[in-house]
Amino acid sequence: MKLNCFVENRPIKLKRRTHQVPFPITSNRRFHLIVKWVSQTVKKDTRKISIYKKLALELLEILNFKNSKTIEKKKINLNQAILNRANLHYRW
Repeated sequence: MKLNCFVENRPIKLKRRTHQVPFPITSNRRFHLIVKWVSQTVKKDTRKISIYKKLALELLEILNFKNSKTIEKKKINLNQAILNRANLHYRW
């Protein structure tokens, strides 16, 4: 099965072991993850500016395809799904 870029790993317990299995996610879940990642990166930003400016700068970085922390989290999520694609047969 081909993995699209909208997947996440979910833990599946089987015979006392936990396997990380990639699952496709819905549009509501995608929106939730995007908002979660953006809010986390804005909260972790240590610059002495208002939260509104931090949010605006983060969104501009995302739209201009610069190295944003949010995009890095998305890439990490996709890479983990690619690494765990051998566990696809545990999905039912």
